[in-house]
Amino acid sequence: MDKITKKYSIEEIAQKTHISPVMLRKLFSYKFDTISKIQFGGFIKILKNEFPEYDFKLLEEKADIFYSTQKIEEPIKEEGDSNFKLYFFVFVLLVVIAYLIIYMQKTTQTPKTISSTKINPTLPTFDIAKNSTKTDNTMEINKTIETNKTTNITKLNKIDEINNTNSTDEINNTNEINETNITESSYVEQNKTLLIIPKQKLWFRVTYLDTRKRKNYLQSYPEEFNGSRDMYIEFGHGMETLQFMDKNISPNTTKMVNFVLINGELNLTTMPIEEFLK
Repeated sequence: MDKITKKYSIEEIAQKTHISPVMLRKLFSYKFDTISKIQFGGFIKILKNEFPEYDFKLLEEKADIFYSTQKIEEPIKEEGDSNFKLYFFVFVLLVVIAYLIIYMQKTTQTPKTISSTKINPTLPTFDIAKNSTKTDNTMEINKTIETNKTTNITKLNKIDEINNTNSTDEINNTNEINETNITESSYVEQNKTLLIIPKQKLWFRVTYLDTRKRKNYLQSYPEEFNGSRDMYIEFGHGMETLQFMDKNISPNTTKMVNFVLINGELNLTTMPIEEFLK
């Protein structure tokens, strides 16, 4: 430890590792009483990655001795999660109550009665004094007209039925195609998500292989990532579950583990990140 502190100041190490100077001073002074074992695992991995030319074996040995004499910490339940669940439950309860009130009001209302109006059609009047011959001719003409009208209406109805049948088939086919496309697209989008679910408080770092940008996380709640991008993920321990492409991967180990996601395939790896950045 003396070699690295002689060459670099605490502020320079903190700027390069993003570990606070307070934590670095505690690490280099072997004061682990306010540093959890999970945090130490994350810090030592960062130091090894940023300063591979230095040996941190003495620091790890002293930490192992210290943590072996301590009680295992239980995962800390974050107060924000419990508050959120309580607020969500109250909100759902209020929505259900409001729905029941509206439903009861609708059922108690009496339906409006529609007054029917009597229709008194005026009957046509006929002049009886007209010639009987003209009446017979008129009746025959009317019969012919009515027959033609009936025939035409029947033909039109048949044409409408055929058109309606064809249009219904086209609509059903279109709906089936649309439903298939929606199902396939939603399935693809769902499988692009990488979900990391910690079983206890977890440090991990995600490095995007295309941009080489990296980000550190220290949390006990799930985190989602865009699985369409290639990435290298380093974990402080293996007590977590990774959900991707309808698969669940749980290493179930207290040792550090690494994963690599390339071309839509997620795998455990023992190779360092430099092998994937070439």
